[in-house]
Amino acid sequence: MNTISKILAGLGAYLLATLPATAANISIGQSLSSSCFDEATWGSSNLQALEVCNRAIDEELLITKDLAATYVNRGIVKANRGDIEGALDDYETALKIKPNLGDALANMGSAYLYAERYEDALGKLAQALSYDNLAKPSHVYFNIAIAQEGLGNTKEAYLNFKKAAELNPKWPWPRDELKRFTVSAQQ
Repeated sequence: MNTISKILAGLGAYLLATLPATAANISIGQSLSSSCFDEATWGSSNLQALEVCNRAIDEELLITKDLAATYVNRGIVKANRGDIEGALDDYETALKIKPNLGDALANMGSAYLYAERYEDALGKLAQALSYDNLAKPSHVYFNIAIAQEGLGNTKEAYLNFKKAAELNPKWPWPRDELKRFTVSAQQ
């Protein structure tokens, strides 16, 4: 198993669950869309989590941004279940509803990354970084690093792991990945 496959295997669904989208409903008790957000945040992959998200989309009267966020969150649950194509469909739907939703693009990139479609991943992840509404840019840089390494671009991978570590110094994953690299001065 090559290094990139080991990284992907170790990360598993985490790559797909890094950027749940926040729905801003105010209600008494917990709304279905809030429950869907929780399921995405917790990395749920069970059928009950998917059903909560389905019901949120089908039954709640959500404003545009909350509907888009709920599609992103359902996409995360689908990705956690291994349904990458279903996840990509939900991210596309979210972008049709709210075209400037950086988290939808970031999660699309993560799904492509998990499918080892590195070029597609890089395109979506770079596009996600162009939005300032991105929840966790450090996670996007981390995923860019994995895609770059998957393509054999070691220097770019190193630089993106480093950027992820700089943006989120308390997150150990980028620092752990940086330990694998040896940096030498060019003469």
